[in-house]
Amino acid sequence: SLRAHVYQATGLPAKNGSGVASAFAELKFLNVPSVRTHTVYMTNNPTFDKTLVLNDIELFVLPREREVGAEEYVVDAEDYTEVEDNKSMLRLAPAFEIQIHEETEGNTILLGRS
Repeated sequence: SLRAHVYQATGLPAKNGSGVASAFAELKFLNVPSVRTHTVYMTNNPTFDKTLVLNDIELFVLPREREVGAEEYVVDAEDYTEVEDNKSMLRLAPAFEIQIHEETEGNTILLGRS
């Protein structure tokens, strides 16, 4: 599981007409369904103080070197060029993202991310 404690956001820009945000935080990781905090209304400095948890995360990675662990993977000759061309992409570590959204009249607007 992936756990992230979201404490507070400060100085949020409000996208609605009042100039005051009503925001929530959302944790995203790859294609796992995201989780979010409650909405904190009418403040540009919301305190969430909530731990968000993503469960049932499975990652499958290719071996760094063809010689080590290669027997676990099957690559056809025609696929080899495609794998070599994308090697740098395949080695990237998947990152999680915490986004701050504002709720305005039934819509959500992205205010920031980290």
